[in-house]
Amino acid sequence: MGMSILLAMGVLAFAIQASGETPELQTDTQASLNACISVAPPEDADMDSVDWKPFIGCIFQQTAAQMDTQLPIKIDDTTTLVAVSATGPQFNYTYVADMLVGDLAPGSAASIERATRQTVCQSPDMVATMKRGGSYFYRWLDRSGAVIHTALVASC
Repeated sequence: MGMSILLAMGVLAFAIQASGETPELQTDTQASLNACISVAPPEDADMDSVDWKPFIGCIFQQTAAQMDTQLPIKIDDTTTLVAVSATGPQFNYTYVADMLVGDLAPGSAASIERATRQTVCQSPDMVATMKRGGSYFYRWLDRSGAVIHTALVASC
């Protein structure tokens, strides 16, 4: 169970944003672990074993449910985290930017994705989760609800 606890502790790192700021969202790691212990992989499971995916999915589901009750939360002057969810071993973030998609400079969406990928890949907990089959999906919307950009980070 040592690796399982390590992975569960990593759920606290999921709120890392491209801006480098972390919203003040409260999660109960122990409650998530307790809810998911029945699907924890065996002690001898390889790091890349498919045995991890149900556990990651459960931890993500529990964490998303806890975080979602605290949303929306302002990330910076123009960005608000409005929703989080889990789809199996994929953790999903949805942000709204206080702008219109047409106001973005060319290349802005690619810059947002690069910064997000860099931030995710600098988080040891998120990298370890991806090595076990987890992933992170980001969706940025403008204030009218139009999609600015989406990005899936499944590896570094």
